[in-house]
Amino acid sequence: MYRRRKTISNGQILLLILAFCLLAAAFKYHKDTSGNIATTVSYNDSLQELQRNYVSLDKESQAALDLIIQDNITSSMSPAEKIKSIHDYIILNCAYDYDNLINDTIPDDSYNARGVFLNHTAVCQGYASAFKAAMDALSIPCKLVFGSATNSNNITDGHVWNMVNIDDIWYQIDLTWDDPAPDTPGLIRYSYFLVPDSIMLQNHQWEQDSYPVCNSANDSFISLIGPVCKNGDEIKNCLRKEYQNKAISYPVIVPTPLFQNYKDIYPYKWELEKELGIKLPDSVSTETYGSYTIYTFLN
Repeated sequence: MYRRRKTISNGQILLLILAFCLLAAAFKYHKDTSGNIATTVSYNDSLQELQRNYVSLDKESQAALDLIIQDNITSSMSPAEKIKSIHDYIILNCAYDYDNLINDTIPDDSYNARGVFLNHTAVCQGYASAFKAAMDALSIPCKLVFGSATNSNNITDGHVWNMVNIDDIWYQIDLTWDDPAPDTPGLIRYSYFLVPDSIMLQNHQWEQDSYPVCNSANDSFISLIGPVCKNGDEIKNCLRKEYQNKAISYPVIVPTPLFQNYKDIYPYKWELEKELGIKLPDSVSTETYGSYTIYTFLN
């Protein structure tokens, strides 16, 4: 097991104080073998003040965000579709600042939205701040959540993520934990995409009295991620379309009871490869989303 701590220097704390007025924060990081990374945030400001001051874009970052919205968002999209588009864009175009983490050289930009929009590397504060900046620009209610998270090695440390509102209902969303670390190009996770408190409470902790309740089931958003395959022919059709679209990854969504484990999906991939005379990726990532399982084949 690899474990490393990072503490912000006094100079960085002074910069944060100057930027955020009353905010005085200290950060430390842990990584586990599954790639989950958490950040400790201690502060002496009110949550309301943090929400107002934590997201601040310079001109370059604002220009980058404007272009992202222009290229990825349309007026015909629903709020949920806009949220998914930003979620996917950030994960596909930003990597957790893993190299600087292990070298103990995390730069200031990785702590904020500039790291995401311009440098394409960030830590959890950067992911959460960038997502909130995008939601603010789209007039979608969004909050930063300051709490902690417990990784697969049972290490609990502070963490920052988001809550977002759709049609007067609040949902949890954690882009950091949906982005593999080290970076896996083309892979987007949805384990923490528009989920209820019950999912987050499995490994996240926060002052629940200080935040909205998120208790709506997330199954209704599965269609945003992709079509649900209920039999072998539908699985092959899904893989065929991804191949025709020259996809980097090949997600297949099935009702969770359909397979005993991930090995049961391979025969359908092999059948399609034989039918078309092609070779699809062999490696598969598995995650649960509500009552569904997402299998993603990737190189």
